Amino acid sequence: ESEAKPSALRDQLRGIARIFSDPLFWRIAPLVATTSGGHIGIHTLWAGPWFRDIAGLGRDGVAWHLLAIALAFLVGTLLGGVVADRLARRGITQLQVMTAGLGLFVVAQVAIIAELVSINAYIWMLFGMTGQLGMLAYPTLARHFGTALSGRAQTAMNLLLFSTAFAAQSMIGAIIDLFPHTADSYSSDGYRTAFAVLLVTQLAAFAWYYFPRP
Repeated sequence: ESEAKPSALRDQLRGIARIFSDPLFWRIAPLVATTSGGHIGIHTLWAGPWFRDIAGLGRDGVAWHLLAIALAFLVGTLLGGVVADRLARRGITQLQVMTAGLGLFVVAQVAIIAELVSINAYIWMLFGMTGQLGMLAYPTLARHFGTALSGRAQTAMNLLLFSTAFAAQSMIGAIIDLFPHTADSYSSDGYRTAFAVLLVTQLAAFAWYYFPRP
């Protein structure tokens, strides 16, 4: 039994090493991490202050908008899988559906950065619906790594995703603090700059996905 435990541990480490050295994993992981992690980072911490400072909403308005984003996220998550399954019958892969949806997520962020407050609710609902479509990569990873490693591959992806979400929260706060602000509100320039930096990381991940190194 004592020999079996080190052997099992070695097998676990080999599996993890295989995942973190796999080209397909590293082609997909940056895109999923920056989009899904960025979505979580903004939604959970910075969307509320944005509604207060940029859209000029009161406490109730902020709460209703955050609820709308959460509902849009739920709808997007459910519909994303259904749409991907139906399009698969026409030869459109889950990764193609994912990248199309994340393209809409990028559009939503551009509109947020542009502060199109007149269509504020629609922009943020699109943000909520599309921000987690990176989940469509998980079945592809499961098939790629097989039953033995699929669970560890998804755990590895989740580790990168939530690490990126935490980093996004911290990065946005650090950038916003660079601009003049009061104790009760942050500047428009701070939000625009911070969200734009996050968007640039996502666009870089898109470029990495579409033009991977050999």
